[in-house]
Amino acid sequence: MNDLNLTLGVNINVSTAWKVTLYANYAKESGKSVCGRPGRPTALAAALADTDPATAFNPFGDGSHTNPITLKTLATGGRFYTDSRLRTADVTADGPIGHLPGGRSNWHSAGPSQPGLRHGFTRLACQPRKPRPP
Repeated sequence: MNDLNLTLGVNINVSTAWKVTLYANYAKESGKSVCGRPGRPTALAAALADTDPATAFNPFGDGSHTNPITLKTLATGGRFYTDSRLRTADVTADGPIGHLPGGRSNWHSAGPSQPGLRHGFTRLACQPRKPRPP
């Protein structure tokens, strides 16, 4: 996974009572991984029954004790790719607008992310891998 997150914000005191806050953010994430699960029980049974240490499956090791070709014949699944970007911006103004019998009345306004900014997933896929013959 590769992640990047940049944030910039500033508070501006317009007067002693009014404050404006500006905020911008850019986030990006991309990655790839293998998805799926071990499968092909007949190939697993054959690899477990194999008496040749060079090609037999060793269920008690970390994978380095089993021939990589043997491991590939047992696995099913595919590769999972993700590439996402998120851009946001916000402007907030806060301050008093008058007095009511109960006290001071404040105004608070927050602008959402700008509609023209892109956000969300741009690529998301899981491509199945073809099983190898035993």
